[in-house]
Amino acid sequence: EVLQGKHGLTFGDREGLGIYAMALSIKFLGRTPLALRLPTALASASTVIVLFWLGHLLFGWDENGQKARWRGLIVGGAASCLLAVSLGQTILGRTSYRGNFLPLCLALCLAWLWWGWTRRRWWGIVLAGACAGILPYTYSPARFTPFFFLFFGASFLYPLSSATWERVRTELPRAALFTGAAGLVATPIIFHYIRNPEAFFNKRMQELFIFRDFQDATVVEQAQILAANAWEHLLAVSYRVSAGCC
Repeated sequence: EVLQGKHGLTFGDREGLGIYAMALSIKFLGRTPLALRLPTALASASTVIVLFWLGHLLFGWDENGQKARWRGLIVGGAASCLLAVSLGQTILGRTSYRGNFLPLCLALCLAWLWWGWTRRRWWGIVLAGACAGILPYTYSPARFTPFFFLFFGASFLYPLSSATWERVRTELPRAALFTGAAGLVATPIIFHYIRNPEAFFNKRMQELFIFRDFQDATVVEQAQILAANAWEHLLAVSYRVSAGCC
């Protein structure tokens, strides 16, 4: 449809970034399996590199602000190696799965944000905000990343003290810069969801909502459901040993 001239922020219940990337690839390489799969494969491979950079940035300095080069290399290297052999990167990265743009943009966002914030580079924070603004165009779960950023930011408030609030006031301009850049890039799709709220909570998301069959459950029961769901997801990224299995 894109190659035939149809344009939109979403196509049905699918976000447009991956679709536009595939259309661009087909435009240059022709209607081949390679052209269809190349954009998400490149996004998948690039995420491994970006994750190494992010791990090095986050752990390359100790608590006293001194360089800890080897710690950053070890953490970044271990994280990127684990990602490189994960099912999501090795299988989904080759199947034109638009969701592969989400971890790439999110990792880039966190890396630029940490780099720009710790080095007081405003343009790094703007780039991080732009990456955050691109997230809603990638894949449906990205609609909930604002909660992640709020949690990530709130974690720096601990422990609470007068010095903490003074630091918050000092950092507010950078937070506003990040939020403003993200909001500016995401404005078109935000207005799209405001005008079409049914497109935000679409049928697919309702099918995956873990409380869909427990609308009348008590708070305790819903907490148990949430804990069971979280445990199942943890098991999905670990190893299970079945009875009788070596």
